[in-house]
Formats: sequence, structure tokens, C-alpha cells
Amino acid sequence: MVRKEKPKSEAKAFLAVRMRGSYGVRWKTERTLEQLRLLRRHHAAVFKATTAFTGMLREAGNYIAWGPAQADVLEAMLSKRGEVTGGKRLDAAYLAKNSKFKTLAELAGALAKGEASLKDVNGLKPVFRLQPPKGGRAPVKKAGERFNVIGFQGVKVNALVQRML
Repeated sequence: MVRKEKPKSEAKAFLAVRMRGSYGVRWKTERTLEQLRLLRRHHAAVFKATTAFTGMLREAGNYIAWGPAQADVLEAMLSKRGEVTGGKRLDAAYLAKNSKFKTLAELAGALAKGEASLKDVNGLKPVFRLQPPKGGRAPVKKAGERFNVIGFQGVKVNALVQRML
């Protein structure tokens, strides 16, 4: 039996979006989604590309879309959907006051390179609540080439997130 190769990526950070709800989820997968902080549909999070996170993303692959994060998408996500405690939007003034980064572009670049995490900004919520994708999406019942909305997406996850902002 030939073993299928796992997706390889030289990314330093991954972007994951939950695409399916919680009905009928195995307990192990549900616990993994909780640890990834992807509790509801259309929630997104950014993770460093470590072996532990890669394994967790593969475990939850039937419920999420994930791939390498790009700095421009992270910057748009931080500016449009970034929240701090108290329900306020993340802006450059708050960022300069509560972290070592001066601009959102600087933070997004460091996140994409894996040099920073969202914990580096005091009070920033680690989950981004996105809208459903504009223009709809393909069915999410099956993973594979034809129904390729869930699982490892490669750079296509960035286009999906752009449609969800």
C-alpha cells in the first residue's frame, strides 16, 4: 500500500477558518477545535507553523480550511476584524501603546514570518469573527479535489478569507 504524502509547506504561520458547525463532531476533533479556539463557524485564527499545530490542524481538517498565511491578508484581517477587550476595534494607536509594533502592517509581517504571535499585543482577542464568504462557497460535506473547501488549502485560504472580510 502506497502511503499518501502529507502536504508540505515552507510557511512560518498558518491561517485557519472553521467552515462547518459542531453537529456530529467526534469528541477528539471537538476538543482539538476548542484548543485551536475555533468554536463557531466562520471563526479564524493564526498559528505558528510548528509540528504540534500542524498535527492539530490535520486532525480538525474535515471542519476547517487552513493554509499558509500571507501578510497582506493578515493586515486586512487585523484592521477590519481585529478586536481588543471591551469590544473595540484594533487600531494603530492601540497597537503602538500596547505592543512593540507601531503599525498593523508591521504586526502582520511579523505574524506571517512566525516572529510574533497575537499574544504579543496586550488585550487583543485571538479569534477573528468573519462573515460568510461573499459569492458563496462550494459544499463542505466532502474533502478532496472536487470539493476542496475544507482541509489544507494552500494559498487559496487567503482568497477565501479576503471574501469573508
